Amino acid sequence: MKSSTNKHSTVIKSITVAAIVMTITLFFFIPYITEQYSIKTIISHAKQSAKQIKLTRAYYVSSVVKDVKAYAPELSFHYDHEGVDGKIPLPTTTIHDLSKIFSENTGMKYNLYSEFPFKNRADRVLTPFQKEAIKYTKENPEGLYIKRDTLDGEEVLRVAT
Repeated sequence: MKSSTNKHSTVIKSITVAAIVMTITLFFFIPYITEQYSIKTIISHAKQSAKQIKLTRAYYVSSVVKDVKAYAPELSFHYDHEGVDGKIPLPTTTIHDLSKIFSENTGMKYNLYSEFPFKNRADRVLTPFQKEAIKYTKENPEGLYIKRDTLDGEEVLRVAT
């Protein structure tokens, strides 16, 4: 009887140890997998968004700008177009304005910036992240600059292309 009890006790201990190991593994492994999936999804979304923005700008340049110049030469393109008769937005201004709309309506923040701002944004100062991203993307034109950061007290993943 004692031998049977020892075997039973050993089996219970083995199952208990296995359950504890599995629980601990899942406790650490599931968050890791979830985080990696979230990062992968954010990066994929950033790449697709950048591609869509480039396509939108290319369309605006090839279709809208071309047609306006051909059929409405009295209109002019300008960064300061809102509420001004005869002026429509420059391609980059259009994309900049759309990025504001996207940020307000998609749950993701779009921020377009460069070393060479328009006159209406001449006083803006680039953040350290923006400076780092510009430097990185100049050196790696096909690469993405990715950084964990804290904005407004919230941890975020920032992706620049």
